[in-house]
Amino acid sequence: MMKKIITTAALLALAATMPEIALGTAAAQSVRNSSTPPPPPEEGQRRGRRDREATPAPGANPAVSREFGAAYTPLNTATTAQDWPTANTALAALKAVAVSPYERYLASQMEFRIASATSDTARQSLAVDGMIDSNGAPAADATRILVAGGQLAYNAEQYAKAAERIQRALAAGATTEGLPLLRLDALLRSNQLDPAIAYLNELVAAGTATDQMYGIAARGLQEAGRDAELTALLIRRTGLYPTHMNIRATILSYLQNAPEDRGQTIDLMRLMYRSGAMNDRRYYVEYASNLVEDGLPAEALMVVAAGRAANLIPANDTTFREIEAGQRDKLTDDRASLPGTERRAAAAADGRLARLAGDAYLGYENYVKAEEMYALALTKSPGESDLINTRIGITRFAAGNFAGANQAFALVTGARAPIARMWEGLVRERLNAASAPTPPAAPTPPAAPTPPAGG
Repeated sequence: MMKKIITTAALLALAATMPEIALGTAAAQSVRNSSTPPPPPEEGQRRGRRDREATPAPGANPAVSREFGAAYTPLNTATTAQDWPTANTALAALKAVAVSPYERYLASQMEFRIASATSDTARQSLAVDGMIDSNGAPAADATRILVAGGQLAYNAEQYAKAAERIQRALAAGATTEGLPLLRLDALLRSNQLDPAIAYLNELVAAGTATDQMYGIAARGLQEAGRDAELTALLIRRTGLYPTHMNIRATILSYLQNAPEDRGQTIDLMRLMYRSGAMNDRRYYVEYASNLVEDGLPAEALMVVAAGRAANLIPANDTTFREIEAGQRDKLTDDRASLPGTERRAAAAADGRLARLAGDAYLGYENYVKAEEMYALALTKSPGESDLINTRIGITRFAAGNFAGANQAFALVTGARAPIARMWEGLVRERLNAASAPTPPAAPTPPAAPTPPAGG
């Protein structure tokens, strides 16, 4: 049914576009200023070798050699004066005498200052690599430099390097907003799908996975053709973030990959409709057509009316006019048959007739009768408990009994478990909305004073 209408190419509308994250001015400035420039060595330290301080003060940066300090001064002067040709010449001289890790770090830091001032992004990236690879960055600066290196590598489309740099920054305690998202996207863009999914699972376990993170991972699974994993991930996502787009994408993915089952399709179309996610004529065709085949004229007419009210079904739409005419002809007889169906259901050995009566009453929006019939069906056919509890959950949701719906969906296991998990996301959203505190009403303005009589 759904497979005939919805093509795989139109399956997903995932919000997984990763915005370019440029190294902003503040981040660049933090790298440029991340260490105090070294002063020239004191006279007492200039004795016979590339002297360094014997014992730096606690927390102080390492000492530099006399040669390095002498080479640093003209470079710092040229940089301050924005004399870039002279600065580049002085930088080459500084690199030639940079021996210790800290000296190599300072040389790369000066190159970063030149690259930033001259808007040379590629050189910025090389300079940050030099600072990182020097292993000489002061502890207070190392993390922010790893962050900058990851951001620059990402912007340069060096995604494997970006993922590695950001991983190291996070391990060092970086808390820059968006870093986990950036690492996840960098892993996927560097064709590291399995590590990306493993990382997403870590974020899920930590309770920090966002809707956009799920979307990025879903994009990777979709592009790799890993449909079963994609559907499972989308179901998890919808359980946490039941937006209209997520509900549509999850339902379509599930129906594309599951065996055709009219009952499951109807219950998923009910979810799309009840959530407000039904935004296309094709979905109304699918929903109404399956209801017609299942002998539910009242619900089919309700769907057609809802599609028209949403301006998604034109008044002259032949398909829906035929559905409407055919189901209206059946409505009177269908309604009149319900009391007899109830009596036969009560006497039947199994719960089939009771379930069918419940389905009919659900379509007529008689939720009390619908649940009564489903309860009878459950006692007579306990082997169909997953199907019946799904319908009880839908009935309670439609009646506004969200807590009761949650209880019913929680009982659903087996082949219908994915459907129940999708509904649970919407139920939790409604429960959370119902429990949210009501904002205080605006105070009533004081009444205008009454003028004195005779005034």
